Amino acid sequence: MASNEKSGGPIGFLFGVGLLLLALAALYTNEVRFDFHEAASNSTEVTSVPSAAQADGTISLTGAMDQGLTLDGEVVDSFTGYMQVRRSAEIYSWVESTDSENRTEWDLQWTSSVESNSRNAGITQQYRSATFTPPTLEVGDLSVDTDDISFVDGAIEIAPGSLQLQAAHQQLSPAGAYFSLSKGNPDRLGDERIRYTGVLVPATATWFGVFDGTQGVADRTNARDGFVNSLIGDTGLVHHIAAGDRSQALDSIGSQLRTLMWVVRGVGTAGSVFGVLLMVSPLFRLLMWIPIVGRIAEASALILAIAIGVPLALLAMTVGFLVANPLILLLLLAALGGAAYFFTQRARSKREGVQADVRAWNDLPPAPVQDAAPPVSAGEQELFALVRHAMLDDHLSAAELRDIRALADRTGHGHRSTLELVTLATSTPPAAAAMPRVA
Repeated sequence: MASNEKSGGPIGFLFGVGLLLLALAALYTNEVRFDFHEAASNSTEVTSVPSAAQADGTISLTGAMDQGLTLDGEVVDSFTGYMQVRRSAEIYSWVESTDSENRTEWDLQWTSSVESNSRNAGITQQYRSATFTPPTLEVGDLSVDTDDISFVDGAIEIAPGSLQLQAAHQQLSPAGAYFSLSKGNPDRLGDERIRYTGVLVPATATWFGVFDGTQGVADRTNARDGFVNSLIGDTGLVHHIAAGDRSQALDSIGSQLRTLMWVVRGVGTAGSVFGVLLMVSPLFRLLMWIPIVGRIAEASALILAIAIGVPLALLAMTVGFLVANPLILLLLLAALGGAAYFFTQRARSKREGVQADVRAWNDLPPAPVQDAAPPVSAGEQELFALVRHAMLDDHLSAAELRDIRALADRTGHGHRSTLELVTLATSTPPAAAAMPRVA
């Protein structure tokens, strides 16, 4: 149930901090998650139980399956031809929320359970969501334990018309994709509906896992049980079954992993932005009460949240990716080191070239005295005075060189080398008014 305290103030701020940290942790963990596709690809292919008993580590076995497999349905008589069936139950009830101006709002919605609030008093739910899975599956001559198994192929909708209701549940009636239960209350309050989806039994399937001597079970070598790992589905297990031969099954597993990672990236980034939004919203809350300014403040808070949340999400994903791929990290560090070395050497060579020009100037014979100096502009006089001033100690520092080159560009002498500028400066009589500008 939403509340005023949760949507703003210190509790909202702390909730935002927690959400942001959780989102960033999920994004990082997602990039370093266990690669079950790679583990399955490296498994040993076996063809029967005897060969499975002789193999070490993760194995794969391809075999025929019983497409007449039947599961008990509780509400319906049974399900035939499914490895797993899920029942999704919902109830039509009141949901309490709070808008951006902290005003309570009420909505009738389909929810998985009855929210505890004043308008749902006396409402009870008869049907609950459930999952139906047989204790074992037969793949060829191998019995596979279904505990913690991952069904790679997606579930399909089971039409109510293909199912037979048990006698105790005849009050349900088919309605589209659902069985519906009407309570007869105004506004349909308390009405329930259930929907079934299932994973079909394929004619041929490939299973990946380990053989414990009697049956196929999950390979728990890399099992992970942290909260964040559980949140993003990173179990670390290899216990997968997919339709088709080994090659087809591996393609399906790879697709499953990629889809899972992109879903976490999207949800994690959204969580990062929303977490920042909850943190910055109190800064704009006072302005939201002003009619026009309020909308601008609300939009500004969202823009600020995106500007902060998205880069943080990208940073978390990048760090995780580099940790998961140390070779790429080493190559990146090597490239950065090489670039730094190149530019350092280039700057050193440039400084050495300038000092060589200075030494060459010192070795030049004195310039002949001219009866009349050629006309020199005020800018040139300033440039030549700066050069002469810098050369008083027969050494040009990097800062002096930058000042000289910048002034040379402004006075039309940028095409000349440092040696030429020094020669011109020493051969041009100084003007009384020309003095170097002090920065």
